[in-house]
Amino acid sequence: MSQETEKSWKDSNWYVSMTGFWREYKKHRMGIVGFAVIVLYIAMAFGAPWLATHDPSPSNKVAPAFLAPGWMQVFDPTGVQSGEYLEDVNLENPDLNIIQTKEDGTYGDASSYVGEYDASADYVSMTWTHQAGDRPDFVLPRVPQSEVPDTESFVYFYQQFDWPYNKMPKDANVTVEFSVTTTGHFATEDSAGLMFKVYLWLIDSSDNWKMIYKSFPPYTDSWVERGIDLSYFDVSAAWGGMVPDEEGNTEDPQNNVRLAVGLAPTFNFYTFSGDRPYLDYNGTVNVRVRELSCLVYGDYFGLLGTTDKGG
Repeated sequence: MSQETEKSWKDSNWYVSMTGFWREYKKHRMGIVGFAVIVLYIAMAFGAPWLATHDPSPSNKVAPAFLAPGWMQVFDPTGVQSGEYLEDVNLENPDLNIIQTKEDGTYGDASSYVGEYDASADYVSMTWTHQAGDRPDFVLPRVPQSEVPDTESFVYFYQQFDWPYNKMPKDANVTVEFSVTTTGHFATEDSAGLMFKVYLWLIDSSDNWKMIYKSFPPYTDSWVERGIDLSYFDVSAAWGGMVPDEEGNTEDPQNNVRLAVGLAPTFNFYTFSGDRPYLDYNGTVNVRVRELSCLVYGDYFGLLGTTDKGG
């Protein structure tokens, strides 16, 4: 009985079998290489959330094609760093979300544009209130393909970020999450969704506005997210004035950009199917925004870079 109690666990069958197998296995170099490859694949499987931080589907583009891995930027200290450039993506700081109205924000007897920050829910609210018969200050004659709304007055808010580089980014993606609530004729008329739009702009320090998004019906009071993949012309309009020319001069006085979201009537509210909707409509349009993001991409992205399909 005493001999059984003194028996070590190293004398068990499983341990003797495993050590014998390993002594024989490690004599074969190709077997060791194969084992190392298996361990590497297992480690990559466990580390996948950190290695691939975005959906690799080509339809879910988050970065342009042919970007080098981020760690290579140590060899290019002046290169544009990819990342989020808005300080308050979730709109939690009212001091960073500046609410304004173009002109005085009112027209007629009782119509107005109002913006406010709701600290209890961390979102920006923009409301257009219209009374029948009040005529918005439409831009006449109408300017097709204008970068600003069809009215002189409207409500908007923006966040501003600095640009510390002397070159433009490769690409940029903007994301906004908003909901729309309507009352009165704006809630009951079939064509009411054509009477207003939600806009996004990039504004440089020379106060040049570049429209990058305008909404279309149908609208919902549920939160919806819209992603905008900026074109080369969008990027050039917002960042190009900060790039020095051969003499070191820039068009823009300061190195910053504003990303703005606004609400305004469309020209359809002035004339639509032979009618003048502004003469008959009563009601409000309220737009709430709770997320605003601006992902900017330089020459580098992530741990592994991007393929010919982007990231």
